Amino acid sequence: NALGYIDEVYNDVPCLGCSLTAGTGVAVTLGATASGKDFALSPGAEITGTVTDAGTGQPISGVSVRLLTPSGSNPLTATTGSSGAYSFRNLPSGTYYVGTSNTLGYINEFYNDVQCVTCGSTGGSAIAVSAPGVTSGINFALTPGGRISGTITDASTGQPISGVTVNFLSSSGTFLRTPGNFGAGTTTNSLGQYVAPLGLPAGNYYVRTSNALGYIDEVYNDVPCLG
Repeated sequence: NALGYIDEVYNDVPCLGCSLTAGTGVAVTLGATASGKDFALSPGAEITGTVTDAGTGQPISGVSVRLLTPSGSNPLTATTGSSGAYSFRNLPSGTYYVGTSNTLGYINEFYNDVQCVTCGSTGGSAIAVSAPGVTSGINFALTPGGRISGTITDASTGQPISGVTVNFLSSSGTFLRTPGNFGAGTTTNSLGQYVAPLGLPAGNYYVRTSNALGYIDEVYNDVPCLG
């Protein structure tokens, strides 16, 4: 539901991204109705905040904000509107993590001000909520990052190669990811061009190709790479 109530699995098990098997199975017999499988829903908690540009203070629209549980699951995703605002409703009492995921060139963060380019499923400051109630002020001021771009061509013909996956790694060799452990690779377009989807903090990174087109994959600069 989108009415602010905590969703449940029968019988009375609060459910935010849970497995349906956490509930009680309902036995059904041919020709009969399994009646009385009722729900009494309770109002949930809410988390609200805004996403702005750290330099200008202006709101940023089109940023995905991910809610993560302590186990690392991502049951809810919100997208900021023109005012930069987002909200999560229907939340059972508990502890959550919130992080941004964007392809607008800003460096992603976990709340509170923890920049994230190789982070996993949880990070930053835990946010404790109690239902019913609103936890406001879970804000992000994102910093524009650097980008990596290039073109992939056939070494013999010089023609661009489309459909090649390009991955980006930190200086320690860790794949770049957004909060929630989502990969941050991209694919070359019809002109063989690619642009890193993430805004990156200043530093050194590795770039590698991965393709199923019959070409030898490489790590920049011209290093053949198989595994």
